[in-house]
Amino acid sequence: MNKNVKIFLIGLLIVILILGLYAINLFSGVTKNVGNKFVEEIVKNDLVGKELKKITTNVPNSKIKNSQTPTKAIENTKVYTYSSSGKRDPFVRYDANANIKQDEIKPDSPLEQIDISKLKLTAIISSGENPKAVIEDINGKGFFVEKGAKIGINNGVITDILQDKIIITETQTDFTGQKKIRTLEMTLRK
Repeated sequence: MNKNVKIFLIGLLIVILILGLYAINLFSGVTKNVGNKFVEEIVKNDLVGKELKKITTNVPNSKIKNSQTPTKAIENTKVYTYSSSGKRDPFVRYDANANIKQDEIKPDSPLEQIDISKLKLTAIISSGENPKAVIEDINGKGFFVEKGAKIGINNGVITDILQDKIIITETQTDFTGQKKIRTLEMTLRK
C-alpha cells in the first residue's frame, strides 16, 4: 500500500475512535472525564486534527449542525440550574386566605361564625317592604336577619327572603384560587 493511503486509513480509524468516544460521552456520563481527556490529547496531534477538519468540512451543512471539534462542542455546552426562590412549594397546602389583605378582614358577626347546617329558620316576618327572618343557633338564641345579611362560615349572604324560605348564596375560593358560587335554601319548619 501507498504510504499516504496508510496514513489516511490510520487517521480515519483514529477519527472514528474519537467520534465513537464522543458518542459514548453524549449518551452516558460514565466515561465523560476519561473520554474528554483522550479526545483532547488526540486533537492536539496535527495529523488527526487535519483529518478531522477535512472530514467535517467536506460533509454538507445539512448533515451536521456544527463543524466544531468535539472539545469545542463540549466547552460550549450550557448548564441549566433551577432556582425555586419565589415559587410556590407544590407539597405545601394552598391557603386561599393568604392572598387577602389584613385590612379586608372584618370582625365576624355571631352568625358568620356558625355553619349554616347548624342553624334553623324559625320565623319569617313579611309585613312591610323589607321582610325579615328569625334564625336560631344550636343553643336556641335567635337572630333577626334581612336581605343582604352575612351568614355562615363560607361567606354566605342572604339574597332573598320568601314566605316559606330564605335563599343564601355562598362564595368560596378553592385551592386553585377560583371562586365558586353555591346557592342554598333554608326552609321554614312547620
